[in-house]
Amino acid sequence: MLKSLAHHHHDDFILMAVLEHSDDMNRFYETFGYFNWLKIPLHITADEYLSILTDYPKHSKNDCILNIASRVVWASPSLKWAIYGERDFEICILGIDQEIAGKTLESWRLLDDHVLDWISVVFPNQIVPDEFQKKLAAHYKYKGQ
Repeated sequence: MLKSLAHHHHDDFILMAVLEHSDDMNRFYETFGYFNWLKIPLHITADEYLSILTDYPKHSKNDCILNIASRVVWASPSLKWAIYGERDFEICILGIDQEIAGKTLESWRLLDDHVLDWISVVFPNQIVPDEFQKKLAAHYKYKGQ
């Protein structure tokens, strides 16, 4: 799916960054000498991508992206699309500057009751708080809805 978006927008690579609280990001940088940001080539396989996510800093196996990242962004160098993912809510949000149809978006849904129902499993009693629903709709609802 990431490759499809990148190819559709003529991107040569995909940018990926772990977005944690600034203290955590700064601590990671101070400890390892770099931020958890990647430039992902489009020619890699799914196994190679997984290898990137499970690669870890020297002497720190527990600090691979797959283990520590709770918030991640994948972005287009062309600035045509971006995806924000948050593990706690088990959700990714796709922002795109144009409507595109077909295979690229077939596994995505607009924000609707089905999406809110899927999100509900991470909340107590599987009820999405009204305030959360309002914020999600205010910031991420498709403008055509």
